[in-house]
Amino acid sequence: MVRRASRPVMPNISAETAVRRELQKLIRAMVRQARKRALDGRRASEASGAVYAGDDTPDPDIRTPLQGWSDIFARAAEALAARWAARVFKHNRTQFNSILDEAGGLAIDRYALEPAARMAAETAIADMVSAIRTIPEEFFAGLQKAVKQSAEAGGRAADITAAVMETGAVSERRAEFIARDQTRRFNSVLTATRGRDAGLDEFIWLHSSAGKKPRPMHVALDGKTCRMSDPPVIDADGTRGLPGELFNCRCVMKLIYNPVTTANGDNNGA
Repeated sequence: MVRRASRPVMPNISAETAVRRELQKLIRAMVRQARKRALDGRRASEASGAVYAGDDTPDPDIRTPLQGWSDIFARAAEALAARWAARVFKHNRTQFNSILDEAGGLAIDRYALEPAARMAAETAIADMVSAIRTIPEEFFAGLQKAVKQSAEAGGRAADITAAVMETGAVSERRAEFIARDQTRRFNSVLTATRGRDAGLDEFIWLHSSAGKKPRPMHVALDGKTCRMSDPPVIDADGTRGLPGELFNCRCVMKLIYNPVTTANGDNNGA
């Protein structure tokens, strides 16, 4: 029997975009408040004749909002992650069911695939929440350092504003990375989980060619047939895994299957 390879199971870009935009809205609101507080603090120092200490003592005008924004991000993270996971889950299931149709059904109960996939979703939600909650802490840590350097250089309003905005831009890039990385990783885990439960083990590795600095090992794996039960080495430290599992990996997989045929040799899904 001739084996076939499915279409690649692609991540849900709309879900990735949606969570990125929501995070960037929160970040921009946080940046606006931080900029105002930093400039207010500068004006208050000028009015009192105070001189910036130039040490590593946390600046209360910068750090005070941290807890409030940590709470805001923590609350938002739960809802954002749940909505995101539901969209990725459904998108992956639709693609996987299409593969089963192509394969003639594979004579399996599709509902039996869901428990393990839902457990994977719970893990993905927890990972997304944890990643989102790091954003305000990283922002205020970077902001304190940037404003300190600006103050040591003279503390002009334009320099402080630039420091705040650049720190905010770093946080926005961080949000973009979180959305992209978590979406691709979750898609990979779902594909592998559903594939294994359907009795599929082999897949073809597809390198995305989208990154600026492709991993040589992933380039070498492009087009190769691999096994989920014995995944290939995907990093220089000897780590073994699947497409999309390493940070910033945009590779995907094509599942390999044996089509189910009818008595006359036709594929049931044809």
